[in-house]
Amino acid sequence: MFIRFKYKLKDRMDMNFYDLYVPVDDIEEAVETAMKMNFSGIGPAHRYDNKKMLNKYLEEMDNLGGDLDIDLVRCCEIKADNPRDMKNKIGKTRQKVDVILVKGGNFDINTAATRDRRVDILLHPEHRRKDTGMDHKTAKMAAEKNVTIGFVMHDLHQTYGKVRSHVINHIRKSIELCEKYGVQFIVVSGARDIYGMRGPRELASLPKVLGVDPSKAMDTVSTVPHKIVKNNRKKLGGRIKKGGVERL
Repeated sequence: MFIRFKYKLKDRMDMNFYDLYVPVDDIEEAVETAMKMNFSGIGPAHRYDNKKMLNKYLEEMDNLGGDLDIDLVRCCEIKADNPRDMKNKIGKTRQKVDVILVKGGNFDINTAATRDRRVDILLHPEHRRKDTGMDHKTAKMAAEKNVTIGFVMHDLHQTYGKVRSHVINHIRKSIELCEKYGVQFIVVSGARDIYGMRGPRELASLPKVLGVDPSKAMDTVSTVPHKIVKNNRKKLGGRIKKGGVERL
């Protein structure tokens, strides 16, 4: 189903590849695999449950950091029962991690996530739905609030036949909405273990086969996720004030 890209060596060297959603148990093993796959950065995602477990995750990430030749991105996945629960969990985690990801699927959660500037990525808004989980209103709001839509490769690998066809169709329609209203989108692996991890070009092949321009498809695993991480670290470091004005 997916195609491979061919790029000049110079293009490869100039790109920073990121996978910002790798919810694995063995972080060290995933990091080693990501380096072999030519990733510049990886986000071993922690699903927020309580403060104690979050601190344990952050400590493990700090211990792994060291002199590794890869950017370890602290990513926190928010799985919420309702919009209020989502906001509450974001409030407890926003200042402690580089990237906040909200698990989508529920339309109310999808809508609330696209309205919240603290959310970096709304994951698979079409998850377990019979539609895209988005409409023109949520797309417009995502563009205004700078919320990125994340399409998860793992979702496709867990489906077959007609179900997979429906998922692909929903992702295609979501991409069309994103492109129409100027919403950023990325592709992530969503790998639960190293066997579910995919290289940058395989991830980028998803939007490519759905009609996205090849260079823009590569942006979904390079320029866009790298920008999210870079800008958030500036904000967390106090370099960007409220309103988007950068402190030099």
